[in-house]
Amino acid sequence: MKIKRILGFLSDTHVGGQVALFPKNFKTKGGVKITMNKGQEQLYKYWKDACKQFKDCDTFFLLGDLIEGLNKREYGHGLILSDLNEQVNACIQLLKPMVGDKKTLIYTGSGYHGSSDFKCDQNIAEALPNAEFCGAMENRKLKGCNFKINLAHGEGGASLYRATKMDKEALFFKVAESCNKLEAPNLVVRGHLHFYTYLENEQMSYLQLPCWKAFEISKIYLKNIGRLQPDIGGCKVYVFEDNSMMIKPCLYPTPHITDAYSEC
Repeated sequence: MKIKRILGFLSDTHVGGQVALFPKNFKTKGGVKITMNKGQEQLYKYWKDACKQFKDCDTFFLLGDLIEGLNKREYGHGLILSDLNEQVNACIQLLKPMVGDKKTLIYTGSGYHGSSDFKCDQNIAEALPNAEFCGAMENRKLKGCNFKINLAHGEGGASLYRATKMDKEALFFKVAESCNKLEAPNLVVRGHLHFYTYLENEQMSYLQLPCWKAFEISKIYLKNIGRLQPDIGGCKVYVFEDNSMMIKPCLYPTPHITDAYSEC
């Protein structure tokens, strides 16, 4: 069957964090060269491979938390860059080889990984050749077919039984449609949770995106270290002429930085 569209979905790069993806040979405006730890070097190698894997995508969707932000609760702990402008510049340097001049739609991430005074995601969109800042949530219908997508960064969810929230949200899309409140999408896409899961039934599908950030030692993740290991990578979606689709995850082994074994 003929492929109508090839879409690339990426989320949660968290550029600026010590355990997250970072561009190679980045220099601040003050001329300071930022080096990466071994785990970040491995993430960057994965990213370079992903640039090749996603080369045939006609449109990219970037679902938020593109930079790490300031981590105000811990006074900047865990950052390699404390200047939001520099984090934005590093993110732009990283994204350009991936998206090129392809259509790129960028969505707002968590409020904590940004600023109430500075529209980080919007600035990133404005710096890319063919990008658009789309805000917190959007419904998109693909040109050339009748395929509908609901897109947002996402909120919290169950850490153990991951499909529960996905199933609930998909169910209530269909309930709202049956009550003539809205037209349900073919696909719901979310980021935020740092793991890959795909849920599908006969009526619609739900895609939870992986991330580009290794495990970090924090209260959030220490409650279940094994279960909360992140998934690294992104996803491609092939849309066919009959509005069916195929998900192709592009996943990589998780590098260990803060949780690596050390000798004593």
